[in-house]
Amino acid sequence: MTRRGPRLGSRSAGRPQRQEDYAEPTHRCPNQLEMSPSGSGQAHGAAQPELVQFAPAAVQRRTWSGLLPELFGIGVSLGAISAMEQRASEALRSSHEEAMREVQYADVKHSDATTWTRSGQLMSLWVLATVTATVYRILNDGRSDTIRPLFGPRIGILVSDRATVFGFSAMALRQVCHAHLVRKFVAFSERDGPAGALGRELLECAALIFEYSCPPTP
Repeated sequence: MTRRGPRLGSRSAGRPQRQEDYAEPTHRCPNQLEMSPSGSGQAHGAAQPELVQFAPAAVQRRTWSGLLPELFGIGVSLGAISAMEQRASEALRSSHEEAMREVQYADVKHSDATTWTRSGQLMSLWVLATVTATVYRILNDGRSDTIRPLFGPRIGILVSDRATVFGFSAMALRQVCHAHLVRKFVAFSERDGPAGALGRELLECAALIFEYSCPPTP
């Protein structure tokens, strides 16, 4: 792997390596990176959990154990891959807990979900987002009693769609997503008769809300 970073002995050789220090692989120099006792360098150990995390569910560790030699020129066993994943999880534990506290105790938090497949089993992927942090969590299903612990104490305004699973949150602490409402108003407006007239009026009201809540930037 070709490095654009400083050579050993240069004034900046001791600085932490950055992602931009690495160029496209034109040839492999396995000895350029310090190897750990597990047989993988720091860059390899950091990259592997990212690859596995964003891989399709059908791509197993055995596939990555064959791919890593192609990417980094090293051989990695299945046990080493699992160990790297565990080390990455432990290293990120405190950051994850800090982000979780941030979103649970925020004055305003946004939430949504989608389906997720893990080992062939259909699960539920949830997100909690604020202006400062975003947390993802894979849960067994999207039932109300399953997702309730994710949201923590009843603090702040929860912005979400109108799904019934959010029934645990009082409407006084809810804000229904206006994007969902606007889509519904558009559907009303395309109807004939009174329903269409009502839909057009609702769209005008929604436009006023967006105009006053999102003033143009000077």
